Amino acid sequence: MSIDPELKKKKDEEASQIWASIDPPATQCKSCIFALEDTEYTVGAESSFCDVYEAPDGKPTGILWDESECEWYVEKL
Repeated sequence: MSIDPELKKKKDEEASQIWASIDPPATQCKSCIFALEDTEYTVGAESSFCDVYEAPDGKPTGILWDESECEWYVEKL
């Protein structure tokens, strides 16, 4: 049984898109006192969670993608 090369290429492209990630800008989170600390593997402000928005729900999408202002935002001094 042979696999059509065009079909394989399409499947490979789809698979690579599933695992590709784009980190949210989370601009306001980067200067907020409630943002999580950075670790070796993550940027805390870009995390879906913070000291206010905890698991399992996390931050609203609008906050992560700079589409809305966070009602809990407090600037770091």
